Amino acid sequence: MENYLEYKDEKSHKFWQIEVHDNTYTVTYGKVGTKGQSKTKEFETVEKALSETEKMSKAKIKKGYSYPNRKTTKDLLKLEIIDLSSLNESLYYKLEGDYETAIFISEDIFLDELDLDKLSGHIDVLIIDANLTVSKGILNTEGDYGVALIVTKDVTSDYIIGGGSEIYLDGNTTVKSLVYGYYNHGILGISNVIVPIVLTDDHQTGIYGKIEKKFDIFEDTEIFVEKLKNKPSFIFDESTENEAYYSIDSDDFIQYIIDDKNRTELLKQLLIT
Repeated sequence: MENYLEYKDEKSHKFWQIEVHDNTYTVTYGKVGTKGQSKTKEFETVEKALSETEKMSKAKIKKGYSYPNRKTTKDLLKLEIIDLSSLNESLYYKLEGDYETAIFISEDIFLDELDLDKLSGHIDVLIIDANLTVSKGILNTEGDYGVALIVTKDVTSDYIIGGGSEIYLDGNTTVKSLVYGYYNHGILGISNVIVPIVLTDDHQTGIYGKIEKKFDIFEDTEIFVEKLKNKPSFIFDESTENEAYYSIDSDDFIQYIIDDKNRTELLKQLLIT
């Protein structure tokens, strides 16, 4: 995980960067254009290092620091669209679908949110051969299709929701709340993740790393009904005379967990299950 922030006014232009490796973080700061100076601190656990990193980053932002070159999903569409075949095949050899057009980014990028559905119809693949930081989430709510995403280096995001897209995150991935893969047409391939909760629902996943808890929406429906019994909009009682069971509407469930407050509350509930 890495956060890089800059501060600029009439008198100064300085940077502040924090990198987390396992249970240790390194802070580097100084004038932009210099190497700056660094300090390293070790914690008992990875979780404590990440928690402290989050607090320090938020404190810097409150003081006026910001992510340089911050972009939105719409800003990505202003970038050059190229033929996928013009890139080195080693970047996209994992892709199983047939794709033609791509946006290729080779420098670190900071996004408020990465909504792959908003890129559909414009490009087939987004390849980021650099570090990706997303304030909110990486999102693909369409189950039947979606723009493929490949990130070769580190990713930091609040959540990841995958549907019909092929998503491959090959570096170190830090997800603050949850990863959710739903429906069966997409692929979530995350090589090395730190995440509290992974949820799956009839979805092809290859997620490896440090995962506190993992749930299958279909197999563990009773758990979610119990935790969300006051949220009946996406929980259906399909009782008959001979049996009683529940099912959860995936589309409505996604809209529920996209909300920051709902997602945080669900995370707390699931972690104590």
